[in-house]
Amino acid sequence: MPLGATARRPSITTPLCVGDVDIMFHLNTDLAIPEGFQPCTLQLPAEFPRYAKLYEIADSVFPGYVYLVSSHFLTKYDYGSLYDAEP
Repeated sequence: MPLGATARRPSITTPLCVGDVDIMFHLNTDLAIPEGFQPCTLQLPAEFPRYAKLYEIADSVFPGYVYLVSSHFLTKYDYGSLYDAEP
């Protein structure tokens, strides 16, 4: 068995994550805002329907993860694109 500079060990390569795909999507009935933000009247894009749910983004104990806490229910006024937030 060779020792020292002449000793060789087989190298083990780490497998690559080829084809790893992250998929993100959004629902036009849900909206998330920073924790502590109090909406009184919101103006949303036209893609949002008459009713929508509002969530607060809360930190979690896991790095890179957050909790979505249900906060308000949004109702669109009959005129314009303004929404009223009800708890």
